[in-house]
Amino acid sequence: MDSPARLAHPKRQRQTASSRRAAGGPRLFVLCVSLALTAVATPLAARAQGASTRAATPRAQRPDPAPTLESLIAAAVAGGSDASVDAALDALRERGDERASEALVSLTTHRRVGARRRAYLALAALRGERARDAVSKGLSDIDGGIRSLCARALGEMGAREALPRLFLALERGVHDAARSIGALADEEQLPRFHAQLGRVPLGPMLEGYGRLVRRTDVSWAAKQDILHRLFEVSGLEVRGFLVQWHRELPTSAPEGLRADLERSIRRIPLRPRSRALVAPSSAPEAPPVTPQGAQ
Repeated sequence: MDSPARLAHPKRQRQTASSRRAAGGPRLFVLCVSLALTAVATPLAARAQGASTRAATPRAQRPDPAPTLESLIAAAVAGGSDASVDAALDALRERGDERASEALVSLTTHRRVGARRRAYLALAALRGERARDAVSKGLSDIDGGIRSLCARALGEMGAREALPRLFLALERGVHDAARSIGALADEEQLPRFHAQLGRVPLGPMLEGYGRLVRRTDVSWAAKQDILHRLFEVSGLEVRGFLVQWHRELPTSAPEGLRADLERSIRRIPLRPRSRALVAPSSAPEAPPVTPQGAQ
């Protein structure tokens, strides 16, 4: 028979379990609140840490905002160090903004060749009327490299109004003008260009003729005339030019021009003809010396 103490044991156990449940309620509540606060506090702490990291980052490591057009113009014309002026001119060339024309034109008279060269390159990128006029004036720059640069740029800019200056520059030794003349000249102006054949080195002249024969606004008759003139010059350089022209000749070209090209290529030898050796003429014999008194 069970004792009263043993009979009371299950009751005590039930009371203990309920006491534990009652005691666990507050602890569970505290745990949930703690987890919720942790979830809220973690992003705030990370955000605060990021802000402190950005504040601690040196200013030099942060990317600088793109300079404004006004600041670039000011840096170019301010007369600072050579490096700062050149950097500003290079940036203005990349911008290609017509509003910089006035400043760039003023810099074409800079004392340094490098600054003037960059100013002309930036103007050539604009292609506006004022820029074309300034670049055409660069054909008279005291530096030969700048004169050549401007001569090439005018053809790329399509500055037909600069043709009189280009012809004058070609006749004065700016050979790069030939290429731009070939890109811009009308058929009525070709006789003046042909007149330089034999005066200007053949390489620059062929660059100009190369642009002429590829233009669709030049007649086939004018191109046939170019072929005949070049055949008169002949030589390996001309032969290579004609071969390349024949390869690029469109199917719409007249058969007569195609046949003339093929015939001219065949008639120009691959190797220069060797000149016949001419024996030096014998010197005339000196007349015999008559002794004095023998007369």
